[in-house]
Amino acid sequence: MKRAHRRKPLNRPWWRAPLRYMLRVRPRRRHVHGTLVHRLLGEKLFEPSLWIPNREAVAHGMAWGTFAGFLPLPGQSIVAVLLCYALRGNIATAVLATFLSNPLTTPAIWWLQFKLGRWLLPLLRWMETDEYREAGRSVIQYGFSFGKPFLLGSLVSAVVLGLAAYPLTLWVWDLVEAAALRRRKRRASQRAAEAAEHRAAAKDHPKDGAEG
Repeated sequence: MKRAHRRKPLNRPWWRAPLRYMLRVRPRRRHVHGTLVHRLLGEKLFEPSLWIPNREAVAHGMAWGTFAGFLPLPGQSIVAVLLCYALRGNIATAVLATFLSNPLTTPAIWWLQFKLGRWLLPLLRWMETDEYREAGRSVIQYGFSFGKPFLLGSLVSAVVLGLAAYPLTLWVWDLVEAAALRRRKRRASQRAAEAAEHRAAAKDHPKDGAEG
């Protein structure tokens, strides 16, 4: 009787499942068709260079999406799409990058941006003087005192993180590409070894096939 050959299961990397989910839910051209952005930008929005992922386009998209995501603005995804449209970047990657700031991370991001702005604006130390404490805390005073460092910190962090996202994405792309190449080579070598083992087993037991 011919022996059943069972292939050994391969260990899948931990990032495979979330990557598949992100690729499945990423924005596509059909999602944008007929929307306000499509009506404003026209058919040029559907150029393949803006949607088909490649190394440079994904890096640009990640940079623009990170920049837009760390700005305290409504419609961050639309800002990311406009930046990709004007400066060439992968739109799907840019929109996904804007979700770095989400309801779970936004409070911490805003607090850090405010701290950064106060560190960059030492002149705002007058907020802690007795003169300020004795002044009326109106909504306008509160917004000016806290809004100015927050806006400065937001802009600086968006620019710095957007610039850092470009080379980091290129590095991750090369890393993943090299890992995929090693994985393909490992699979090919495993298949070759299994085939050689199967041929050796069939050679050692030539009558098994006839008996079956």
